[in-house]
Amino acid sequence: MKFPPNKTDRLEWLYSHYGKRLCGYAIRVYKLSEDDAWEITYKALFKVNEKFENYIFETEKSLNGFVFRVMINYLKNFFRDNKNQPASIDLEEHHFEHQNSNEQPSELVKALEEELDKLEDWERMLLLMRSQDMSYAAIAVYINKPEHQLKVYYQRLKKKITERMQNSEALKAK
Repeated sequence: MKFPPNKTDRLEWLYSHYGKRLCGYAIRVYKLSEDDAWEITYKALFKVNEKFENYIFETEKSLNGFVFRVMINYLKNFFRDNKNQPASIDLEEHHFEHQNSNEQPSELVKALEEELDKLEDWERMLLLMRSQDMSYAAIAVYINKPEHQLKVYYQRLKKKITERMQNSEALKAK
């Protein structure tokens, strides 16, 4: 696979091929503001460009996996660094809607959120991507697990969450 040789041209090429997709992914999946999503996308693309010469990419698929992995790492860092910050606007609006309608999230929803928080990042990504009907082949690129094992992982995750939810309901009923 042939990529632009100098850093400036390569950065333009990376931006044109990955910029909008990475930013859209951060907005859609991680619910980031457009500004935060673009900031993280730029950081990821600059890092890929900086480290590009340290790696050999034989196919565009291998480059895709690398670029996405760098983006995920920057997203993780962003949430780690901002976890003590006030909730985002979307969460505040959601909370405001619940207050106005006198609805509170059900205990079941709270329990599910707690169980999802206990999962590793790749497990949450697998559940989310399968819920969006993504193929296991597409998911394998993003979570760096063997494609032929993802179906097994997915079934186990569903079973584990279901059992934990049933156990938490049983404990609360007692």
